[in-house]
Amino acid sequence: YNEQVDLGAIPGASATNTITFTADTAGVIVEYGATGSSDNFVLRMQGTEWVTLDGFTFQNATGGSSSYRALVIFDNGSSNNTIMNNVFQGYATTSSSTNLRGWNTNSAGNDNNKFMNNEFLNGGYYGFYFRGSSNSLAGSNNGNEFTGNLFDGAYYYATYFYYGANTKFNNNKIVNNSTSTTTGYGLYMYYQYGHTEVMNNDIDYRYNALRAYYWYGDENDRNIIANNMVHSGLGTYTVYGLYVYGCEYTDVVHNTIWGNSGASSTNYTLYHSQGSKNIVANNSVFRPTGSSSTYGIYIGTANGVTTVDHNNVWAPTGNHGYFNGAKSDLTAWHATGGAVGTNGFDADPGYTKKDSMYTCNDTLDNGGMAMENVMYDFDGDNRDASTPDIGADEFIGSDSSTFSAGPDGLLCNGNTIEIGTQVTGSDYIWSNGATTGRIMVSNEGTYTVSVISACGGSFTDDVEVIDNTPTATFIPESVYFTGKFTNTSKRGDDYRWVFYNDPAGKVNPMDTIWQESPIYLFPDNGPYWVCLTNYNDCDTVESCQQWMGSVGIDESNLNDVISLVPNPVSDNLTIQFNGLDSDQINVEMTNVQGQAVYSNQYVNVSGNATKTVDVSNLKKGMYIMKFTTENDVTTKRIIVQ
Repeated sequence: YNEQVDLGAIPGASATNTITFTADTAGVIVEYGATGSSDNFVLRMQGTEWVTLDGFTFQNATGGSSSYRALVIFDNGSSNNTIMNNVFQGYATTSSSTNLRGWNTNSAGNDNNKFMNNEFLNGGYYGFYFRGSSNSLAGSNNGNEFTGNLFDGAYYYATYFYYGANTKFNNNKIVNNSTSTTTGYGLYMYYQYGHTEVMNNDIDYRYNALRAYYWYGDENDRNIIANNMVHSGLGTYTVYGLYVYGCEYTDVVHNTIWGNSGASSTNYTLYHSQGSKNIVANNSVFRPTGSSSTYGIYIGTANGVTTVDHNNVWAPTGNHGYFNGAKSDLTAWHATGGAVGTNGFDADPGYTKKDSMYTCNDTLDNGGMAMENVMYDFDGDNRDASTPDIGADEFIGSDSSTFSAGPDGLLCNGNTIEIGTQVTGSDYIWSNGATTGRIMVSNEGTYTVSVISACGGSFTDDVEVIDNTPTATFIPESVYFTGKFTNTSKRGDDYRWVFYNDPAGKVNPMDTIWQESPIYLFPDNGPYWVCLTNYNDCDTVESCQQWMGSVGIDESNLNDVISLVPNPVSDNLTIQFNGLDSDQINVEMTNVQGQAVYSNQYVNVSGNATKTVDVSNLKKGMYIMKFTTENDVTTKRIIVQ
């Protein structure tokens, strides 16, 4: 189709009223040759929202002006769009003209767009140009995601991101087909705000492969550059593989970086300078050649990083690194101090292909530090939670001590769970016949896996699966007004007891206690309602029972003829019998746990009589005195202070 597609703001478009354009057959091509600045686009989206473009090819026609060959204009608040499965074929050029851009975004407010599985080919001096309007969050393009795209063939910048916020650039591929003889950039990402992600990308570009510049982050939501396979250089000129400058709260971890420079060329394979509170760890840096002024890891400003550790640097020529001066080898590097740890390595990973940087060197296997925000590797395989591998790839080497089939599993309420770990290139056989690294199970038991790794290792390991479903059961007892509750629940982490002032059920709560088996003093003999809740990571369950005291205060007239003074009492308690006529009366005092602390028997008590009880040795608190005659029983409470 020799024409232009021009989409503006579409009335009525919303999250529930979206518009989708789909190329339902292969080879739907839209092309146009611009004649000047007024018609310099094939596709234009300005203020366009809630539109999906799926499966088209947009390309510059062979005719038209050689000075005006923009492919896409995407501006003026174009938000919430999905651009997927398309091919954008730009105009091959060696000119730096801003009119020659494959994708052109040059304003703020283009937010929450998704670019998925597209091919951006050639594209001019800038292959993909995506810029906000000012150096602030308000002037940025916010929440855009780029996943599974191919960027191939731009002359100078394969991608150019400037003034963005909460950008995610993951699982993309950038190919080095530039013909520039001076320099060039693969992923160029300047002035980013919020949480920025650059993960699982395959980047091969001359001179500057991945450049992160002034990312402003958050301590509680750190930026991350992880699991990228980066190759930079043509064997000549100065090389920067992964370049980080002026960033803050940024984790540069688990990257594999190959800096390819000539014997007389300068090489900064992993370069970091300025910024603050950054971590550089678990990276595999490969710099097999270069001049004496080359560096594996270059930390330009020491106060920009909090941790530089667990990196492997293979740099047989030049310097291992730079931190407050050049460090010629690993020993000198470890002696640096400050943010530089002592867990680095200098093993040769033996990379042979820039598009497949995998290793079998056991030094890198389980040699990293734990990173909670990197759960998977470049291939989507599980990272070891405590001792992950160094570099972008998690692998199984030849050392049996480093192999683990993963943590034990916990079943919940009979549900199916996943166990095991998946590592690309390995062969698995489980005791239940499964042949994948991760398997689904629904029964308790021991599951054994045998694995042969891509590196030739042969190992076995067990995963124990247990039922973690909680139960909530208890046995209630009563001692006067004291309730004793024995917890017989299973698989609990926390227990909550609620005591309700209503025999009918769960209304009018009196108290809540977090305890395994509590003892509780009720105001009287009830009845009351008691509920136990059992919590664990699997589930939350509850059970309730009614409780009644064993003796009631108002069961006998004996209560009326006995007085206790003083109450509260600190030393001597006087028991006054007023008009009592009894051959024998038994007195027992118990604490709130039902333990007897005093007992006596008085005989031939008649008329008005008094007895004295020394309570000075008792602990402060509430006590219950039980009086029993041949005909009656009553109880009274006292406070010892």
